[in-house]
Amino acid sequence: MTAPLVERAQHSDSIELRQFFEQFTIKGLVELRQTRPLDFFSPYRIASDEFETFVLRGKNREVQGLVSFVYREVFLDGKIEKLALATDLRILGQRGPLLSWSQNFLPVIRDIYERKKVLAVFSTVNRGDPTVSSVFLRPRSPRRAWPRYHLYRRYDLVTLHGRFPWHRKSLSSLRLVRAHTGLKDLLIQFLVDRSQYYPMASAWDATSFERRLARMPGLLVENFWMALDHKGKVVGCMGSWSPGSLQEFRPLSYSLVAHNFRQFLKFGRLLGWTRPLTKPVRSTGVEAPLHFRYLVYPYAANEDVFESLLNQVYEHSAPNEFLVYSHAEQGFRRRPPRCWVSSRQPYSLYALIPPERPVPQFLDPSEILNPELEAYLF
Repeated sequence: MTAPLVERAQHSDSIELRQFFEQFTIKGLVELRQTRPLDFFSPYRIASDEFETFVLRGKNREVQGLVSFVYREVFLDGKIEKLALATDLRILGQRGPLLSWSQNFLPVIRDIYERKKVLAVFSTVNRGDPTVSSVFLRPRSPRRAWPRYHLYRRYDLVTLHGRFPWHRKSLSSLRLVRAHTGLKDLLIQFLVDRSQYYPMASAWDATSFERRLARMPGLLVENFWMALDHKGKVVGCMGSWSPGSLQEFRPLSYSLVAHNFRQFLKFGRLLGWTRPLTKPVRSTGVEAPLHFRYLVYPYAANEDVFESLLNQVYEHSAPNEFLVYSHAEQGFRRRPPRCWVSSRQPYSLYALIPPERPVPQFLDPSEILNPELEAYLF
């Protein structure tokens, strides 16, 4: 009996999936290779214990495509809901695999809605790669079975590489302290209060916060900074975390714009303004990863508090690390500060809905609250 065309991957498939996955690159101003030195599935465990990878195999059992689904509990509209994130879709650019996947994609999505009882399935689209948008979002014949893509939010993956000398200093009216066990309850209460303003929040009580810390290797309460006003009230918090060897991004080549930006960072480093970017493999012959830290729960009462917390995180990170976070299109409080050296990579977050299913209420365009978009998950 022949093997099924689409099958669920097992943990024993990790090496084979890594080899297939790492032959693809992320397009944009910088061409990146995404690698997973330890285990193909390790990044998914940061988000949840519940995930699965579907593999498209050819007649000789060779891998022709894959996609993973991570199932998460989030706080949405005052209650805990289950969502799925479709990620790491990789398909060989040949007519056979593309046609086979187009025929199997909708049945997989339908199966997830029925079997996992999720409220919605989400996926991100890299707007910097026109090929991706052309393949997945272009108009299609209504006779072809395909999920409906509902745009939920546009957002940018923001990177902060340095500060000009005239950047704003931290507010003198704030007390910026590193979190510790004695302040843990205050930190959790602040996150709980913020969760009602951020749909899809991942920390809505003490248990969910502890679970998040446990999932992210090396992330401790002490990795968070807290901003307290003159009354001792928490008005902001910000953590930082490095993925280490769980997942690496290795620059293969820089476009002309990105090359000029990297040269500026080299010059700015001499003046103490900026931090360098890793050299591309095409100039060194060796693949080396980018060095950065993700911002975790970057909540602030206003833009000044946000920049004050950024100052603390930046000054206490390694001199070769830049900062990365997600910024929703209308998230004014998290705009990159003007006097910082920054760049952006545009993305869109879509909900994938089978044609016969109703659209969830929270996807209504009138809903103005921006969701919690954790850069290390999306």
